[in-house]
Amino acid sequence: MNFPIHVFILGATVFAALSPFIFIAIREAVKRQRQEIARDLAAVFDIAGQTSQRLIPSFEFIK
Repeated sequence: MNFPIHVFILGATVFAALSPFIFIAIREAVKRQRQEIARDLAAVFDIAGQTSQRLIPSFEFIK
């Protein structure tokens, strides 16, 4: 298969232009997923409003 060189240049240009947006989209998806997990953990640790008495330092750091 002999592709002209401009096809490879076009492909590299498209990849270079789209890759920052792809990385940002992946980062935002991971961030959203981690926020959901933190909310689920907050619901587990919230026992009848006793969160002020039961502080868990590592969880407070995550929040």
